[in-house]
Amino acid sequence: MVKNKVFLYNGISSAYADTDFSPSFSLMALSAFLKQKNYKVTLLLNRFSNNKLRLLLKNCLGVAFSVYTGNGILYSLNMAKRIKEIYPHMPIIWGGYHPTLEPEQTIKHKLIDYVIRGQGEFTLAEVLFFLNDKHKNKLESIDGLTYKMKGNILHNKPRKIMDINKLSRYDYGLYNHVYKKHSSIGYLTSRGCPFNCKFCCSAAFNSTGGARYMQYSMERIVKDIKALIRNYKPAAIDFLDDNFFVNQKRIRSFVKAYKDNSFNFNWTAYARCDTFSGFDDKLVDDLQKINLVKIFFGVESGSQRILDMVDKRITIRQVLKSVDKIGKLNILSDFTFINGFPQEKWSDVIKSLKLRNKIVSILPKASVRFFTFVPLPGTEMLKKCQRLGYQKPKKLTGWTFFEYHSFIGSWLKPVYQRLVTNISWAAFFDTFEEKSQNILIKILFKILKIDAKLRFKLYFFSLAPEFQIINKIYRLKLKKNKVFKVVT
Repeated sequence: MVKNKVFLYNGISSAYADTDFSPSFSLMALSAFLKQKNYKVTLLLNRFSNNKLRLLLKNCLGVAFSVYTGNGILYSLNMAKRIKEIYPHMPIIWGGYHPTLEPEQTIKHKLIDYVIRGQGEFTLAEVLFFLNDKHKNKLESIDGLTYKMKGNILHNKPRKIMDINKLSRYDYGLYNHVYKKHSSIGYLTSRGCPFNCKFCCSAAFNSTGGARYMQYSMERIVKDIKALIRNYKPAAIDFLDDNFFVNQKRIRSFVKAYKDNSFNFNWTAYARCDTFSGFDDKLVDDLQKINLVKIFFGVESGSQRILDMVDKRITIRQVLKSVDKIGKLNILSDFTFINGFPQEKWSDVIKSLKLRNKIVSILPKASVRFFTFVPLPGTEMLKKCQRLGYQKPKKLTGWTFFEYHSFIGSWLKPVYQRLVTNISWAAFFDTFEEKSQNILIKILFKILKIDAKLRFKLYFFSLAPEFQIINKIYRLKLKKNKVFKVVT
């Protein structure tokens, strides 16, 4: 009997959001592609009971997971375990950033049957075709696949990346339970990034297929936006590309397309300071006129030494020039920093804190967040850490605590670790808007926000027991989580 029922699972980091309600563009891309090939695709949710799983997965061809480094690994393994306990022979297929960059460790886990490396649409479709008829198809002919056979781990040759303009439009219907309730909607106009920051795994992931950056044509973007407006009528569109403002030519083309099509939605996007600081005043003014309401910048550090070390290819001057340009507009902004790099000094962190305060003095409504450095798989910074004596995890579950808000590198001295952690939590409470209806929680968050602002003003993070307690509670909560106990 030919099976055509496939389930998808979102293995993002649950530390940031509920996997059931955080749309995955990877899964939406897979769903659109598979539906074109007449597969029935359904999203698998954590809240499903085992009885519901038993009913839903009956006669299912396989379950595909998109997994990122961090807590999402544990949640994905837990779901895989639940599935295997009900249907022991159900094929479990993992793809996404982490499995692509650590395929050997991933496939070694007993709960995982196949690993898809890189762009996954064609590879997944071919794996499903094989599962339906193992006599006519051979696993060794599927590019981009890692699998187990007779006790051996085999890696097929990489799959060449397909022109994304030829791929199907994202299947937003997979997340109707989310998008039908929200006034904004996310969209990607590209995949990857043309830059090669040493701490980021985007370039390594996309380079597996021979192209680290691809973008939709403006014609394709306009068609997709019109479809989103027709189907969901969003008040705002969040362009979630790693770098939407990649160059002036593309942005001028977008401005023209927005005006020519009489669009009126608000929008947000991510930018680099070197690019944005080079935009002329007319283009910047045009962005506000076409309803740009918020822009996100990855600054990473206020120390030029650190920026050069991680190959960010921006200058502090470009950061401040971007801040000045934003200051002339009536739009919101967000700036992110990273502390805890190997060979970083406290003087480098102080420079970041001073730059943070300067940004806020010019842009009082700006959100400035600090994260701790995480040596992600496939990155040059992970290799640098290893050269300094750091040993990366030896098994899949070892990557669990690789989260930007809670990872602590072994190269950092205990006192420095506490300082970096305190800054991250202070930034969290400084920028987080608590929406709880509980009056006590509201009061607590208000106190912590005032506390955080005062600490940034005074550069005082050496004694912050409140943030150390919060950090310990968070890590203890995860370790006590039944998911952690089940799969480690």
